[in-house]
Amino acid sequence: MKKIVHIAIPVSGVGLYIDLLTRYMDKNRFTNILISNNEKASFNFADNSENPISIYKVHLIRDLNFITDIRCLFQIINILKAVKPDLIHCHSTKAGIIGRIAGAYLGIPTVYTPHAFSYLSTNNRLKKA
Repeated sequence: MKKIVHIAIPVSGVGLYIDLLTRYMDKNRFTNILISNNEKASFNFADNSENPISIYKVHLIRDLNFITDIRCLFQIINILKAVKPDLIHCHSTKAGIIGRIAGAYLGIPTVYTPHAFSYLSTNNRLKKA
């Protein structure tokens, strides 16, 4: 059985994408786990037998904050050490950066799926750059 950890802020399309992935993967071949932000998700993530998937909450925020992001990185590394996944699947920009750093540090294969480039819609020139 392969264990996949998804790292995301699961709102809107990203949440729907993860919901569909976890519901339609073969539960006899894959175990899905979600590392998510502390906010309540509007999805009830489950496998294809409607069993809820494990969700670990971390302080993953959308805005850039060096101290908070470093703390979140260490939270995610500790969870990954305990869970021992075969693959990390990162969703969204922030989760992609932090998840890929954690995966590289722990030697876990990591994939990143960008669902949108939200920073392009900001009026802040620094964020766009």
